[in-house]
Amino acid sequence: ENPKQMGNPAPKRKQQQRKREQRQSALFEPMPHEGEETEGHANQKDQAEADMLKSVYEKLFQGKSAVWTAIFTCALCLFSFLLYEVNRQANDTSIATQRAFITYGGVGPIEKITKDGSPTGPLTAYGIHIPMVNSGTTATKYSISELSASVGDLIPNNGTDFESLPHSERNRFLWGPRQAWDGQPLILSLDDMNAVEQKKKHIFLWGWVVYRDIFDGTPIHLSEFCTEITDPKWTKPDHIDVTGDLRVNTMPCPTHNCYDQDCADYTARIRDAK
Repeated sequence: ENPKQMGNPAPKRKQQQRKREQRQSALFEPMPHEGEETEGHANQKDQAEADMLKSVYEKLFQGKSAVWTAIFTCALCLFSFLLYEVNRQANDTSIATQRAFITYGGVGPIEKITKDGSPTGPLTAYGIHIPMVNSGTTATKYSISELSASVGDLIPNNGTDFESLPHSERNRFLWGPRQAWDGQPLILSLDDMNAVEQKKKHIFLWGWVVYRDIFDGTPIHLSEFCTEITDPKWTKPDHIDVTGDLRVNTMPCPTHNCYDQDCADYTARIRDAK
């Protein structure tokens, strides 16, 4: 064949050779490992994060300093209030466990009273002791108390007006911490005790004490008690025999056994103490 007719194949072969080399080079070019990013992709990611942070800042903070100041101020006020409540509750608990707290110990020793004070009798009456105690670890500033006995036909109930009953002398007394006190006994005649035994009369003992504790700002306190004496028993058939002993049962009255504001007559009782 005529070379001129076929043309020169060398340039064409060289061009095809270069294309094959380029394809092979592309096939064997290393691929990025998992988690590995190209520099361009990393730059795009960093720019996206920066744009997002900028958008968040513009939406929440830019030009809104007054709003955030108000929010932080409210949060600080709330925290301060909660701290105050915790301190107040701790202080109230401390006061409640330390303050003076006066209670009645029920019917105590029964004292025998004879005619003209003779040690041999005859026995004419009994002296009933009602001890009281301050169970707190602090003293009182002052107190006013009264103990009385009632002998009558009725059992005390919620409607009994204690102000209409006979009253004893009121005593003023300062209580020390953990101090007990037993004042003058309540006198009950032998005839009254015999009437109770025969179910002809009822006897009940009642009293109250109004006092302040040593802590400033605390309310005035009130303690009340009422106890009915029932079923007297003598160890000697002759009740005037001074050598015989008397035993009684006691029942709490359905009223006037209370403390502080739980007492229905709290306002009236503390009036004289203000």
